[in-house]
Amino acid sequence: MKRIHVAAVAAAVLGAASAHATNYTETLSGAVGAFSPISGTVPGYYSYTGAYLTLTGFSEIAAAAQGDTIDVTVTLDQPYTIPASPSYTGLLLYLNGGLGGGGQDNFDWTFYDGATPVVNMDTLSTTSGDVTTFAILYPPQNGAFTFTSFTDDITITSMPGTVDLTGAAFEYDLDTSSVPEPATWALMMAGVFGLGGLMRARRSREAEQAI
Repeated sequence: MKRIHVAAVAAAVLGAASAHATNYTETLSGAVGAFSPISGTVPGYYSYTGAYLTLTGFSEIAAAAQGDTIDVTVTLDQPYTIPASPSYTGLLLYLNGGLGGGGQDNFDWTFYDGATPVVNMDTLSTTSGDVTTFAILYPPQNGAFTFTSFTDDITITSMPGTVDLTGAAFEYDLDTSSVPEPATWALMMAGVFGLGGLMRARRSREAEQAI
């Protein structure tokens, strides 16, 4: 079982949890045939290929706030294999919003092949409008793995306002350049979040044109 743990999570948590924190449960599904290939470059830093999957079954969450917890379960219609990457694999779960300030969330994210856990990550992500889980599998954890479902237990640890969450999507990125230094992580995440936002905007425009 692959596992990543960032020991300094507690030091990065800002503020106390809300006294009126709410727990939400989202049970989602995804069709393997609906994965859309993606690729791109963050100039001067890295290039990547990967795939993006819109998840179905999301129950809208109004005014998610600091201290709230969101327990997500995603089940695919058949097993799916994320290929090995040349240097690292980026994994993202977007709970799509659009308003609200940036913040942070702590998460415990586990992928399963049947009943067997194959990848587990618990760390901290930054958020901006969306509530986003972002994690990186570095060597030797960045080999291929097959999964049929995953769970992601999210706690919003820092949020200056509230955000309305209306949907969810999963994405993975396979770095095709060199292993980035830790100092470039923030820029990498900003680039990936931006590209994810462009993907969601494009999907929104396509949906509007289809009406």
